[in-house]
Amino acid sequence: MGLASALLLLSALAVVSPQKFRILGLFDESLKGEPVVVAFKYSIFRVNQMKLLGNVALNYDVRFVQSSSAAAQTVLCEELSKGVVAVFARVSGEVAPHIRSVCAWMAVPRTAPPPTALLHATRPC
Repeated sequence: MGLASALLLLSALAVVSPQKFRILGLFDESLKGEPVVVAFKYSIFRVNQMKLLGNVALNYDVRFVQSSSAAAQTVLCEELSKGVVAVFARVSGEVAPHIRSVCAWMAVPRTAPPPTALLHATRPC
């Protein structure tokens, strides 16, 4: 299930009653202060501000991990146990398949920006 499908499901649930859902932003430590982290936070803010999901309010939790599958898995499992319903991950090439596998196994929607999009977003024209 993709993130868009998950957001559509959350929107359908909101018709019944107001809901709050947590989205995890999982990033490499090297991305602290980078535009991709700010864009993630801002996108959650805009979804809530524009009430794109009706009565659903999204909260985000941003976590930074080392380029280690074990460290990333620890953070991911900790966040999942706290009720995270979707994951936005921008992690190193070694860690990404592991995150994808855990999310698939737990049936948690996961998405990531394509690496080329990040290159264009961080360089001036």
